[in-house]
Amino acid sequence: RSHQRILLTVCVCISPPWAVKSLQLGSGLSALPAPSSALLSQLQKDLKQTNIDINNGWELGTAVSTLEGIRSRCGSSPTTTETDTPLSLLHDFHDSQTGLCSEGVWHNAMLGIALVKSSQLLHSNNQSPELATHYQEWAKRLATNLYTLNYRPGFGFVKRTLSGIWEASTNEGSSASQDGQPEFYAPNESVGTCNANAAAVVFLSLLSEICVDEDNEGGDGNAADCEVSHMLENCAATFTRQYFDTKAGRFRYQRRVGDDEKEEQGDGEPITTKPFRAVDQAMAILACSRILKLINDNAVDSTNTVDNMVDNQRDAVQQRRYIETRTMATMTAESLMDDFGYGMYATEGINPPVNTIGAVGVSAPKLSPDAVLDPDKLITTRNSWHDSIVCFTILASKMCSGGESPRGLIQFLARDYGIVANPDDKGSVGATRQLLLSHNVLKELDALQKPPVKPRNSYSCTQAVWNAVQRTQGEVDAKQGNKPIPGFVDFDAGFRAFQEETSTRVDNGGTAMLSN
Repeated sequence: RSHQRILLTVCVCISPPWAVKSLQLGSGLSALPAPSSALLSQLQKDLKQTNIDINNGWELGTAVSTLEGIRSRCGSSPTTTETDTPLSLLHDFHDSQTGLCSEGVWHNAMLGIALVKSSQLLHSNNQSPELATHYQEWAKRLATNLYTLNYRPGFGFVKRTLSGIWEASTNEGSSASQDGQPEFYAPNESVGTCNANAAAVVFLSLLSEICVDEDNEGGDGNAADCEVSHMLENCAATFTRQYFDTKAGRFRYQRRVGDDEKEEQGDGEPITTKPFRAVDQAMAILACSRILKLINDNAVDSTNTVDNMVDNQRDAVQQRRYIETRTMATMTAESLMDDFGYGMYATEGINPPVNTIGAVGVSAPKLSPDAVLDPDKLITTRNSWHDSIVCFTILASKMCSGGESPRGLIQFLARDYGIVANPDDKGSVGATRQLLLSHNVLKELDALQKPPVKPRNSYSCTQAVWNAVQRTQGEVDAKQGNKPIPGFVDFDAGFRAFQEETSTRVDNGGTAMLSN
């Protein structure tokens, strides 16, 4: 279902109405026509015949076909058409009027990132400029409506808002209730999560780089779209203010409406009782990196860096914001490497890292009441989705130093999740090896299993993130004489076979990734 969004990375409403239960669309938000089958068919031929790097060609072709697969799972929005039938939460991935793929933030942000990056790749490869422009317009429409639906001034993005476009999960007979997990799709307008807000910052920052202000008369034509810039400025500011815990030196998992007021008054629940997750730190570092880049790019005097912008009051404010954001990113990186244990793990591979610090009942149901409230309790259960996103951030941000080895981090994770038999595995015959990362650590999984042994699940979202990890390093290690990095070559073949064999074909040539 929604996991396929991760494969693709991976008019502004200043005061959205809080009480509105259905998204009100303006007359300017008409549906974008789908690209013609002839255009998509020609693009696929061009990708096969192109001289660009074969990996880039496969990834771009897969992204385009999957985007079109998502578009094909489309219904008609009941807020803009005569139909009274809302879209299915489980089966309709795209609302043509708004560009949204759901009522939540994370998946829409990931879809938006996919649209922006696909548009950029199509432009840079001089392929299908019409489709590139189409994806850019889709991304802009999606951003505007996601902001209108889920952003709350001064707080950030809430988890999920009932839009009236999709069916209510709690309704009897809804697809979510029949699937047995209506609570997953239930609206929640009082809570926001760190990883989703960080993903929205990354999405809007990338979008701001390809959207220009068409009304910028007399300018250079490259000024960022003022609507996108406004949304980005708001959500970036609320993200760092709401989610960074100055006492802990890391980012919080979630915030509730009113938490900041309680903390200021000193009568709220201690923030340390809420968990800190490694994936939130990783996504926050990526978001902070994007904020820092944008502040630098938007310096009043382009010949200066933010470090010496002191010409006027605006420069001073931006300089302070730059320093504060950089400090947050640095403290979070140190916490990820030290407190969560990824630094020592990359060095020795003996003591495993942790995905969560500070327990809550829902993440640690077997703990004692005292342990549940322990802010320093380490939750030892890990999975490859969390670890892969952390690994990508560490490598993309070049956080390894000294004895911390990028190759070691990759090898030890590949060992734990089964795509190499051990860190020295070079593909020898007879080694116990998988082509895809298991969702759970194999030793933990094997220890819990009782006959009959359950299958080891491998999720498409994790494989896509690991594919991004691979792109940060390549398939060989130049520092070790261009030796192959264990597990990458076999994984690459396995990932491509997985995409091909688990995809559902649709009429326009697109594909829709299955979840498992």
